[in-house]
Amino acid sequence: LLTLGLMLCRCRARGFPRGMQALHGCTMNGHPLRCNCDIYVTDPDSPLTEGVGAFTVHDEHYQISDLAGDAQVFLQWDSAPGGTQPEGWTRKIYGGRIVVLTPGHTLDVWENPEFRKLLVNAIEWTTCRT
Repeated sequence: LLTLGLMLCRCRARGFPRGMQALHGCTMNGHPLRCNCDIYVTDPDSPLTEGVGAFTVHDEHYQISDLAGDAQVFLQWDSAPGGTQPEGWTRKIYGGRIVVLTPGHTLDVWENPEFRKLLVNAIEWTTCRT
């Protein structure tokens, strides 16, 4: 039995084949200009949020619609121009694990220690180590 994992970071849906939208489980309707975005945990029991605290980054956050019914949101973010949006969620499809993290337009995000914890947790979860 082979179990596959997929981690999508800063994954935009428009312009991708329909299959990609089916995998990440939403429609991404653009984003406001870069601004300060407050990111916070919504599911403290998720293995993806272990050791992760709230943080703020300067980024562009997607306006999400049509989130799949099986998506388990574990992070959200808020900004003045964009409101509250899901920022990270998981799905399980055909025995595989998918993690979607929408931040990452700027180096500020990738250098943030809390975001790096999310990346490590996401890799561990998609590879069935947690």
